[in-house]
Amino acid sequence: MAYIPYGPSLPDELDADVAAVSNLLTAIARALKSHLPKSCFMIRFDLTGGTRGTVGSPESAIRPQPLDSPLRPAPYRVQPQDTVILNLEPDENALLAGMHKKTRYNIRLATKKGVEIHRHTGDAALQILPQWYELYRETGHRDGISLHSESYYRRLIENVRAAGEAGAESPAISLYTAKHEGDTLAGIIVVRSGGRSVYMYGASGALKRELMPNQLLQWAAIRDARNEGALEYDFFGIPPADDPSHPMHGLWRFKTGFGGEILHYRGAWDYACKPAVYNLYRWAEKLRGRLAALRKKSA
Repeated sequence: MAYIPYGPSLPDELDADVAAVSNLLTAIARALKSHLPKSCFMIRFDLTGGTRGTVGSPESAIRPQPLDSPLRPAPYRVQPQDTVILNLEPDENALLAGMHKKTRYNIRLATKKGVEIHRHTGDAALQILPQWYELYRETGHRDGISLHSESYYRRLIENVRAAGEAGAESPAISLYTAKHEGDTLAGIIVVRSGGRSVYMYGASGALKRELMPNQLLQWAAIRDARNEGALEYDFFGIPPADDPSHPMHGLWRFKTGFGGEILHYRGAWDYACKPAVYNLYRWAEKLRGRLAALRKKSA
């Protein structure tokens, strides 16, 4: 399969026209076919356009219209289709005022109780990674999340460091940890590229959860991103709606508690180069998605 992550990027005026987007992507897919191996049975576009609205507003529930045939919605999406974007242009007081009162309270509680936030980059991030990964394994077991091996996250940090040492324009990666009286309670990995900082991975243990380290971790990363010139902070993935029955509804409450806008991406759309093979693959992806949902419900 051929996969195009976050692309192609379309101007807003075109993205609003479903027929125009459908025709353009179909034309691109047909043009690409001759440049791809004959064994390629599908082309998947993972699009960034969509709809957005302030957290809690009616507009935030509006989803993008589906594209036209021959494009088909992908049963499985690599990138999160829904996220929360926080505008970092306001000052810190305004950002705090835009949060849910419970989120503000938890940030202040963690600070008052002596939770300390540490930022690690480069070699320091690699040294603390095993400790973070143990918490991440606990998180995955608790929430029914499939994890990569520790080496995956190590390569991520090493590759970013190598690109920076070579003088290339590259993202900046930070591993934050929350500690209290010598105990590591939680940690997050944040990547900044251009004007956007993205919260990629989060880990937390059962120890001293009542100290609310996760909210303070995010607030520290948000402040750093703003002070270093980022314009947006992307929480990178929420459930599709405010649905208490959803197994990840707690994630919705946590991330939307910081305010901002909910963004519904247009998502992943497939063009079948070999329909018979694609239909088999599509069936397998649907099965994979159902199994993953069952795993999360049982967690």
